[in-house]
Amino acid sequence: MQVKKTGAIILSIVIVLLGAVLFIWPGETLNVLSWTIGIIALLAAGIGFFFTYKMRENKVNFALYLVGSIVVFAVGMVFLLGPEFVTALFPIIFGVVIMANGALNIWQSL
Repeated sequence: MQVKKTGAIILSIVIVLLGAVLFIWPGETLNVLSWTIGIIALLAAGIGFFFTYKMRENKVNFALYLVGSIVVFAVGMVFLLGPEFVTALFPIIFGVVIMANGALNIWQSL
C-alpha cells in the first residue's frame, strides 16, 4: 500500500511540474510537443512501411498497412512542419476532453 501512495505522490508532483512548465512557457512547450508528436509519428510510419514491405504477398493487409502508414507519415509531417497547427488545435482538444470528463462525471453521479 505504501508503494501505491508513493507512486501517486510522485505522479502528482510530475503533473504539477508539467502544468507549471506549460503555464510559464506555453508557446515553447507546444512547439516541443508538436515536434515530439511529429517525430513519433514518422517513426511509427517507418515501422508501418517496414511491415507493409514484409506483407506484400497478402494484398488486403498490404493495402491497409500502406494507407495507414501514409496517413501517419502525413500527420507526422504536418506536426513537424506546422507547429502552429498544434497551438491552434490544443485548446480545442483540451476543451473536448474537459467536456467529456464533465459529462462522464454527471452520468456517473446519476
